[in-house]
Amino acid sequence: MKTFAFTRMIAPGLLLATAACSLGGGDPLANAEEAFAQRDYHAARLELAKALKETPGHPLAVLLQAKLNFADGKLDPVRATLRQNERLVAELPEGRLLMGEVAHLDGLHEQAIAHLREVLKAYPGHGQASTVLAQSFDATGEKAEAFATIRPIADRATASPQALALASRLADSTGADNPYRARRTLQRDGEYVALLRTADRALSNDENEKAAAQCDTLRARDGDGDPLVLNNAAVALDRLGRKGEAFSLAQRAHALTPDDPQVQDTLGWAMLRAGGNKARALSLIRSASNAVPGNLKIRWHLANALAENGQRAKAKRLIANIREFAAPQQRAEFDRLLARL
Repeated sequence: MKTFAFTRMIAPGLLLATAACSLGGGDPLANAEEAFAQRDYHAARLELAKALKETPGHPLAVLLQAKLNFADGKLDPVRATLRQNERLVAELPEGRLLMGEVAHLDGLHEQAIAHLREVLKAYPGHGQASTVLAQSFDATGEKAEAFATIRPIADRATASPQALALASRLADSTGADNPYRARRTLQRDGEYVALLRTADRALSNDENEKAAAQCDTLRARDGDGDPLVLNNAAVALDRLGRKGEAFSLAQRAHALTPDDPQVQDTLGWAMLRAGGNKARALSLIRSASNAVPGNLKIRWHLANALAENGQRAKAKRLIANIREFAAPQQRAEFDRLLARL
């Protein structure tokens, strides 16, 4: 009988490196998880059926079946699965997340809060867990706690309309500054979201001309005030050597979402590459690295910023710590920097 390795829920910024997973490999559970992540629920069910046939009762397969039912709005089968497998599911962060979501929908907000706090202990800053936790705090009348929970999520360039709406309402109810209201007015229809995804894939594949063109299209479609579009455009333009333009767009993205570590990193790197204030660039990139210490790209930028600020010993130590996790091409870049140091 085939066995499956346990997988872990990944929070934003905690992964050192990711590899694309294409369907059709030899592991049906991995294929099902990948299809689910891409919201191809039909393919996920087909692959999951194969996985359950090979290893009936596998905890990750059982959990994925519950997640698919949850995505379809079939809450009764989800509740039944959670009752029958409570101890097993509670050991998995994704299981805790699902338990928290169901408890919140059932109006059991104290239970939801307990489950979601456990998720966030393991994965601080997890977007969905934070959003549902904030909603549960809000439902119990803990407005300040709710706003403190959703604010870091809403401050990200990638904040969902749901997170922005919740943050905007809670900011008003607690008397806090409300920069989220303006961001909510961005029109993100289906075509806009599709363009965002295309630009993101192009960046991931190092197709920077294509990514820059997609971002130009998005900016013309009311995306000129969208920090995600501005940030991605800055990344693409920097890679194309258009450093001044990249720096300008990175500044605008940072003005909208100054606490987003990805945006901090983009601005710091663009500033460094454009010959700007080296100390300020280091401060920005260090702040980003402290927020997401497992992000290999940001730590690579930090090594460069340290070197540019004359802190060569620290740069060397940092490279030594991250080199083993890098892909061959990245290692070559690390080695070139080490040679200069």
